[in-house]
Amino acid sequence: MTFTAVLENIARSLIATKIGEKLKTAKSISLSGLSRLGKGLVSTYLCQQQTKPLLIVTATVEEATRWALQLQSMSWRVYLYQPLDTFPYELAQIDLETAWTRIEILAELLAKPQNNLAIATTINALQPHLPSTQVFQKHSIYLNIGDSQSVKLLAEALARLGYAEVKEVKESKQWSRKGFSFEVFPVNRNLPVRLSCNRCTVEKIREFDPTNPKSFTDLSSIAISPVDLHELNSSHKATLLNYLPKNFIVAIDEPEQCQSYGDRWYEAAEELYRNQSQADTPKLHWDFTKCVTEAKKFQMLQLSERSLKPKANIFDFASASIPIVPHQFDQIADLIREYLNSEYQVTLISSQPFRVATLLKEYDCIANFVSDSDDLQSIARIQKAGKPVILKYSGLSEMQGFVLPSCKLALLTDRELFGQQLLASPTFVHPSRMTAAKSVNPDELNVGDYVVHRKYGIGKFTRFETIEVKGEKQPHYIVEFADGKTAVAIAPENEKILSRYRSASNKPPKLNSIANTKAWDNALSKCQKEIYKLARDLLQLYVRRANLVGYAFPPDTDWQQEMEDSFPYQLTPDQVKSVQDVKQDMESDRPMDRLICGDVGFGKTEVAVRAIFKAVCAGKQVALLAPTTILAQQHFHTLQTRFAAYPFTVDIVNRFRPAKERKQVLQLVADGKVQVIVGTHQLLSKDVEFHDLGLLVIDEEQRFGTLQKEKIKTMKGNVDLLTLSATPIPRTLYAALSGVREMSVIATPPPSRRSIQTHLSAYDASLVKTAIRHELDRGGQVFYVVPRIEGIDAIAVSLQAMLPNVRLAIAHGQMQESELESAMVAFNNNEADILLCTTIIESGLDIPRVNTIVIEDAHKLGLAQLYQLRGRVGRAGIQAHAYLLYPPNLELTEAAKKRLDAIQEFSQLGSGYQLAMRDMEIRGLGDLLGEEQSGQADVIGFALYMDLLQEYINELRGKILPEVADTELQLPRLVAFIPDTYIEDNETKINAYLTLAKVKSKEEILKLAAVWEGLYGALPEETQVLLRVMELKLVARKVGVFRIYASEDGRDLFLDSKLTDSLWELLHAKIPIEFYYRFSFEKGRIKITSLALLPGDKQVHFLIEWLGCFLS
Repeated sequence: MTFTAVLENIARSLIATKIGEKLKTAKSISLSGLSRLGKGLVSTYLCQQQTKPLLIVTATVEEATRWALQLQSMSWRVYLYQPLDTFPYELAQIDLETAWTRIEILAELLAKPQNNLAIATTINALQPHLPSTQVFQKHSIYLNIGDSQSVKLLAEALARLGYAEVKEVKESKQWSRKGFSFEVFPVNRNLPVRLSCNRCTVEKIREFDPTNPKSFTDLSSIAISPVDLHELNSSHKATLLNYLPKNFIVAIDEPEQCQSYGDRWYEAAEELYRNQSQADTPKLHWDFTKCVTEAKKFQMLQLSERSLKPKANIFDFASASIPIVPHQFDQIADLIREYLNSEYQVTLISSQPFRVATLLKEYDCIANFVSDSDDLQSIARIQKAGKPVILKYSGLSEMQGFVLPSCKLALLTDRELFGQQLLASPTFVHPSRMTAAKSVNPDELNVGDYVVHRKYGIGKFTRFETIEVKGEKQPHYIVEFADGKTAVAIAPENEKILSRYRSASNKPPKLNSIANTKAWDNALSKCQKEIYKLARDLLQLYVRRANLVGYAFPPDTDWQQEMEDSFPYQLTPDQVKSVQDVKQDMESDRPMDRLICGDVGFGKTEVAVRAIFKAVCAGKQVALLAPTTILAQQHFHTLQTRFAAYPFTVDIVNRFRPAKERKQVLQLVADGKVQVIVGTHQLLSKDVEFHDLGLLVIDEEQRFGTLQKEKIKTMKGNVDLLTLSATPIPRTLYAALSGVREMSVIATPPPSRRSIQTHLSAYDASLVKTAIRHELDRGGQVFYVVPRIEGIDAIAVSLQAMLPNVRLAIAHGQMQESELESAMVAFNNNEADILLCTTIIESGLDIPRVNTIVIEDAHKLGLAQLYQLRGRVGRAGIQAHAYLLYPPNLELTEAAKKRLDAIQEFSQLGSGYQLAMRDMEIRGLGDLLGEEQSGQADVIGFALYMDLLQEYINELRGKILPEVADTELQLPRLVAFIPDTYIEDNETKINAYLTLAKVKSKEEILKLAAVWEGLYGALPEETQVLLRVMELKLVARKVGVFRIYASEDGRDLFLDSKLTDSLWELLHAKIPIEFYYRFSFEKGRIKITSLALLPGDKQVHFLIEWLGCFLS
């Protein structure tokens, strides 16, 4: 670990020896005069010396999170035990992620954890809110291999613990039974387990990954914890302390702060307790003194940054901050030499160690970088030679250097060297909770949806119906059309002929008639012409851009690699791909014009940071244009922080800088002395000149006015352009425009993003007061949103009366621009607790400290607006809350109720994002391609519009093979289905068909086959043929074949295609010579003689082989 050598230095000090001796007899000691990092290091040393685990208790969740990250950097295995976001005696929704993490921790504590375990928590989490350990264990299931276990009793026990029986286990608290085997997903584990039983004996216990059933780990035992601790009846309520093994050390961080927060929480809980009506309710809250009394049953440390006078049980380290100014490496070098001359051990912790070594060397201070921080021999050799050691750390923990005279130790970090601090609030996610968000497909067909049938037009998917085909029962989609009686049945393997109808309008579409398809044919034909014209225009624009010549940036430098390595978060796969796309564009000699799309907080800015750094490393200037002052300020802070270690100047132009300062900055830009300039539309004025502009970055271009957009066009020239947009761009549109518009989509949320707890309720003043108080008590801020400006002042008065000591700021669109921006900046700088505002905060604000949003009259807002507003919170890794309120006596319309129910139901991060795209991606289409095209999508449905656009672009680009969206199969003598004996449950079987219908490659088919074999056993012959049929459809689509059917006499096969005569000549030559004579071609139709006489599976085999030749 990074701090191994530092801990060795502490261990050799006299004060550490004295403390170690004292701990042999004293139950509690105080350590004072220590910074946060110093507290962590000394606590870690004392626990390691005694080989004991650690519980650290802090005042707030934010502080507990900082401790969790810090202890993680010191090689502890860390849990963050968060308090519940409600007071006792309140009925409220419990966040499952928090609740299950707590259960996981409790289960581990009862299993006698190893001594490298550390738990960070808050003083409020020590309240008596848990069932006793005896009750917890009584309501848990413990199984070992060889145990006798009745299958029936196990099923009953799982039900009692709150586990839900399902057909297929996919998420926590589910179980399923398959014969004598059980699959269970315990809430206290990261992955489900499969229990194999032989009658009444447990034979195997295997942990497995549901996405890869062949991946498993054998276990000797398993503990299955209850789903909900609140459901457990326990006469005696326990605290977290009751679950700790006796060998734990309990450390109270900043006892005075803990007492202040703890007593404030206690007073609020006491008020609720007095006001609740049930007289026999047990008291479930303690004051700070009682909590500390209980903690003193363990060996206890009290940690304080303020120095205390040393006494028998008080040890003062008298640490001090590093007295230097960042970037002044001449002074830093002198100070290091001063420490070394005083025989101090000097350690530098940096995310950019080579840069530090280079800068110090310029002032004759030789510092050695040791890549392996556990290489104590090398470190000791360097220190013995009287030289400073540089170690690398690029994690999430906030580091601040200090001097420990009592340990002869000086520690410098990037904060002292470069003035660098973390970019946002601390975020800690335990590895076991870093699971992918549930995937939801917004195009998935559900009963009741309007659909588009390519041949018949718009209909309504009314039900699934089992229909007998060739003696076998198979589920089919039933689609009804205009007269309500005419229906069409579509087999799941032909599902692609249907698409879910989506449009910008909320009105239901007019259904087409099967009896008269003329209206649909005309509408489709008109749209096809418009889409073809659009495809042609896009390609012409692409060709014009391709002929421009710009600057080809050189490959990445060592500085680039080091700067990127300093980023404390792991990039998501979408971010990695976007960075690769941007760099490839920049290194070509054609000017880049790339659009990066992604929600706020999904990581667009980091992609831009890397592009900007690449440009300045090549000696070019960069301009970053943002639509608002506050966004510009956020970008400026980010770039300043990230580039602090390098000789590049980042500056900003905004309305808050005096005119004289702005003029000086712009002169430096013109002289080339400012490498990166950030600003709003002021950067578009005539008096802004650049020395050598190489890259223009625009954040939210669609939010600029028409005149500003025209000015941006003139600025582009041959300069590389990178545009960032938070408007979701659907992947279908992204795929269709690949090759004609450079776009990168970031749709994967970072692991630290948590789902937002969404509360739907009639307005209640006490609920509002409690929600705001909860947030402020944990050190956060609140957005309070109202749909209209009217009455906002009255609401401000009401809030101020409700919470007299709260600092309130107001923001709405009718304020003067300067007044509005001042209010927003003040809130951003934590000068106000609540921002009372209209929906102007819908996009663009990124304030990690704000984790509660209250929305009054939420029924007046659309689903997309509600989603965007809710997305303003929840970016700090702390559980966020959204309160959607409506008037108490109002009877909601059906549409409003559906919107509010939907936003509450889909609070899961991934599903919420994808489902909200149903409304928003049409807007994205209009932003990218114009409102006229959005209108065409309304006529024929979004999905069909995308398919046609993709087909026409492929055709116009001269792709050798004209791909089609789907292939309709009507092969004689084909037996391909899933038998009832293989998958017995009808619903599960339908889902299996639907999953198969959506595969996009042979690899996906093979993976699905492996999943089925893992779940249901070896594949029956009919199901193997079904998989081959899907492989045939994939190949046929790629070669432009949209229908395969037999001749009327049942002898030959016909393949209707989009192939031309000239293209057929090329492809025919690829057929093996022995089959060449069987093929003929006329007007797009391929005829294969006598193939229909073979069994169905043989037809499929030969078609895959022969059509596959076309792709070679």
